[in-house]
Amino acid sequence: MAGTLSKWDEDDKYVNQAKARLVASNKKFAKYRETQCEFAASLSGGGAGSAREVRSLACVAELNNRRAQQLRDAASDLPLK
Repeated sequence: MAGTLSKWDEDDKYVNQAKARLVASNKKFAKYRETQCEFAASLSGGGAGSAREVRSLACVAELNNRRAQQLRDAASDLPLK
């Protein structure tokens, strides 16, 4: 997404603003993903430790895929130079 923003046909002021907000958004997404996947893993209850880890990793993969799709969708609408 950052690379696409660099090619965005827009005033530098708005490009830089979007890049800064992308960085902030990525940080908040990482924290959300961590917390959400801890919750998902906790739903394993007293299950074996590997079940918790599998559930957590599956959650991370799912949320990463969703985030990637969100960013691809956002980038596809930008007019490029």
